[in-house]
Amino acid sequence: MRWPRLLIAGSAVLALGSLTAPGTGAAFSAVAANGTNSFSAAASFGTCPTTAPAIEWMDGFEMGRIFGGHATGLALGANTTNVTLDSTTVRHGSYAMKVNANGAATNAERLLTVATSVAVVRFSVLLSSLPAADVELARTGPSSGTQLQLLYHSSTQKLALQFSSGTSVESSSTVSAGQWYVIDLRIDQSTTTWAASWQVNQVAQTGRTVAGTAGTNVYAVWFGTTLANTFTADYDDIAITTASADYPLADGKVLMLKPNGMGTSVGAGNLSNDDASAIGSSSYTRVDDIPMANSTDYIRQTVASGTSYVELNFEDTTDSCVRMVQGLEMNNLGNTNQSNAAKTSIFDGTTERVVFSGNMAASVAGEYVRVAAISPTGTHWTPSELNGLVMRLGYATDVSPVPRWDAVLIEYEVPL
Repeated sequence: MRWPRLLIAGSAVLALGSLTAPGTGAAFSAVAANGTNSFSAAASFGTCPTTAPAIEWMDGFEMGRIFGGHATGLALGANTTNVTLDSTTVRHGSYAMKVNANGAATNAERLLTVATSVAVVRFSVLLSSLPAADVELARTGPSSGTQLQLLYHSSTQKLALQFSSGTSVESSSTVSAGQWYVIDLRIDQSTTTWAASWQVNQVAQTGRTVAGTAGTNVYAVWFGTTLANTFTADYDDIAITTASADYPLADGKVLMLKPNGMGTSVGAGNLSNDDASAIGSSSYTRVDDIPMANSTDYIRQTVASGTSYVELNFEDTTDSCVRMVQGLEMNNLGNTNQSNAAKTSIFDGTTERVVFSGNMAASVAGEYVRVAAISPTGTHWTPSELNGLVMRLGYATDVSPVPRWDAVLIEYEVPL
């Protein structure tokens, strides 16, 4: 059942399910039985925020793939055959990302699409076994020069933080193999003194500073190592924002909503299913593939019309607090040197949020996954607003080659 489209201003919902006014809920925590010198499990988030984080990108790997082939996702990496989808060691949902560094730089790289000198990064990491030597687990910063590194120190069995041109500072407690740790990072390059703050399982750690050029943009975040390290680690529930006030994002998980029905399409005769059959009540099943890869069924637009589209409804969330939302679409590139022009949009009532608009073809085989952060119509998301979203595929003004949508998805993040 679809919820009524109501944005409840000035109220919030406790992550554990009871209603509360903003800022009045207590946090809940759980303690892992791994010794007094080790980190406790991450504490749960107390109340739902009244201002949505300034989302840049997030990933819980629930689309069932790592590399999307486009700069709006995890487009780049090193030794990528050793960066794989993991359906066994997961934190939430069905998948996580496994980095098996084998003495070489091994990572997945997220290029920031927003020009920003401040980035807030939250992710969870699990070491399958404790590395025998010091290793790098993540990195962020400018495209070259001094960058911020999250490290593991083998001699103390502690995490550490350093700017690559400075000294490191260790975490207050040790870590254990086989346990998830929630890492919150903030890097601020807005002044001539670059500053880094961090938390482990919501425990504040000693930060770092280094001299730098004011206003330098944060270029990317690397998950894994850029060095010749050896270790195996899993990563999950990644979120990146561009507002300093978002720090710390604290514990959370990234979930997905798949298409589950048809909305009100316009000019649907200009589009068709993969087998040339007409768009109908089950056409959403052509674009609900998980994993998002190598789809054999799809929706396509065969007749040019900038006003024609197929509208899709999505599953509803049962979560009581929603912090961030993004839309995803996977399209086939066609392996052609010609270009086309089409669009994928999410509609929040009458408000359009474009996921992608432009050429969906390229002179290579395979698929692109394109990702776009979606802002709420007000200051923050509510479950009812998320549940009212619809997606429209089409609007193609050039259908040579034919634009083809292989899969679509809505992802959202909730606090724990």
